[in-house]
Amino acid sequence: MSSDAQRKAASRYLATKKTVTIRFDPTEAVAVSTAAAAAGESTQGYILTAVRQRMDRDASAPETGLESTQGADGKLST
Repeated sequence: MSSDAQRKAASRYLATKKTVTIRFDPTEAVAVSTAAAAAGESTQGYILTAVRQRMDRDASAPETGLESTQGADGKLST
């Protein structure tokens, strides 16, 4: 059970985020989750990395300061 302070902190954090729902076919969802685990990333992180890479490649990224950089480990970060 969370405390009032934890609930308030979570609420403040979530207020700064936008939720986007993505629906996958079951087999595709398993493939994405498996690929994310193999890359050592969460499924959310894996999807966000893929979206940022695509936006960078297509030069369609809005000027948000979220441009990705690739580290020595080959993983992208913002």
